[in-house]
Amino acid sequence: MKLSSDNMFLKKSRIALAQVGAVLGDVEKNVKHHIELSKKAIAQGADAIIFPELSLTGYTLRDLNNEVALDPANSPLLKDLRELSKEITIICGGVERSKSGGVQNAAFVFEGGECKHSHHKIYPPTYGIFEEERYFLAGNNAIAYESSKLGRIGILVCEDLWHPSLPYMLAYQGSQMIITIAESPTRLAID
Repeated sequence: MKLSSDNMFLKKSRIALAQVGAVLGDVEKNVKHHIELSKKAIAQGADAIIFPELSLTGYTLRDLNNEVALDPANSPLLKDLRELSKEITIICGGVERSKSGGVQNAAFVFEGGECKHSHHKIYPPTYGIFEEERYFLAGNNAIAYESSKLGRIGILVCEDLWHPSLPYMLAYQGSQMIITIAESPTRLAID
């Protein structure tokens, strides 16, 4: 594979990282928090903001997954987030309904007022405290995406990064950067 001179260097970008705790199952409240933090990132000159896995829904959803599943391109709940993406690239996590009617753990890329790309988690873990495969369909493809603000990027969700074939596929497709969003449950008791 030959890279053109346009792809030889990373696009210079300022990226804000938003480490947030989502309210489990409350997409509307989580979207408002995403908008608030995205506006702060814009004020600080960021080109993009990246949120964790399932940041729109909370992580340990279990049977709530069907209730919070949405179409990122058309959901009225995400209208303001899509609109704000005209000013800043927003990468966040949510639950997307598949064409077959199942649900998938997904990373969404909002740019230019629309959902331009989504990656469905390919390796949902089901061991130890993880039980994702019981509730989510696995994705089946990792595709490099041409971001208007970040250049050619690859998006993965959490455990996807642990499987070397996926970053390799994205690099082979010309990704100049791989962004992985992650979240995890815990057994820790917090006082």
